[in-house]
Amino acid sequence: MVRNRLLEGWFPSKRRCSGLDQPQHPDYDNENRKLKETLQIIRHETHLTARQEKEQHEEVESLRKHSGGIYLPELYVKETIYRHTVQTLRNLRLAKDKPYFTRVDFQEKSKKDVATYYIGKYGVIHSETQQPVIIDWRSPVANLYYSGQTGPSSYDTPEGLVEGELLLKRQFGIRNGKLETIFDTEVVSQDLFLQSVLGSYADHRLKDIVTTIQKEQNDIIRAPREKPLIVQGVAGSGKTTIALHRIAFLLYTYQDIMAPENMMILAPNPLFLNYISDVLPDLGVENVVQTTFYQLTKELTDGKLPPLEDDKK
Repeated sequence: MVRNRLLEGWFPSKRRCSGLDQPQHPDYDNENRKLKETLQIIRHETHLTARQEKEQHEEVESLRKHSGGIYLPELYVKETIYRHTVQTLRNLRLAKDKPYFTRVDFQEKSKKDVATYYIGKYGVIHSETQQPVIIDWRSPVANLYYSGQTGPSSYDTPEGLVEGELLLKRQFGIRNGKLETIFDTEVVSQDLFLQSVLGSYADHRLKDIVTTIQKEQNDIIRAPREKPLIVQGVAGSGKTTIALHRIAFLLYTYQDIMAPENMMILAPNPLFLNYISDVLPDLGVENVVQTTFYQLTKELTDGKLPPLEDDKK
């Protein structure tokens, strides 16, 4: 039987999948070794960050105790650093099960070297070298993954447009720190990868959407901040998912001028809020105000809402 590689994924070992024997990916050993090295770095960074978090917490509590309720610039700085460390520690702990979901190889125009980027839900920086180990999905270079297939490609940065060629777009199925599947887009259809992800992580809540964002959805998520944006679609088309990921993108990109506590999600009812409650924290975003219109108006009016009048009288 001749295998149709446009319809098959590459799996780490020979096994049955959809009635076909799946071969081992030729680069599996290298990618598995890379995954183990990455997980080791994450464990090391988690240990260091946990120690920093403890030390910073003690410093903040000491300053609060001796401030006597008086505003101190030093306390504000320490609290800001501490909150950042807490979030970094949380992201590192979340990253240990699935540190990244794709690898892209990009050769910038007029450069000989090929840059390799591993992109995940949470960015990880090596504390000793200050070099990125994992690129955050919201970063400009991550657009190489979302923009399309291999070939001529580009991405926007604050310094301008970077042009070149996308040489490799490789997608991974990683669960509990184990490499399960590898998909190369030049030999595997995107639909198969989507089926693999959605089938493996079936849940009533929204999860792992960053791995399956399509180009049109990515354009909405990364649309300019200065312009109003309305997203229309039928029920179940992903409007809420994209809106939440846009919030995460804006808070990452404009973190110097935007704070999560200054953003608000107005939902139709508490059941809806419960449905989306885990999405933003899972994306590394905390403290976004989530409420309903009724709850908001009740709070603003101190619970003294006027009775409705009967127009028929």
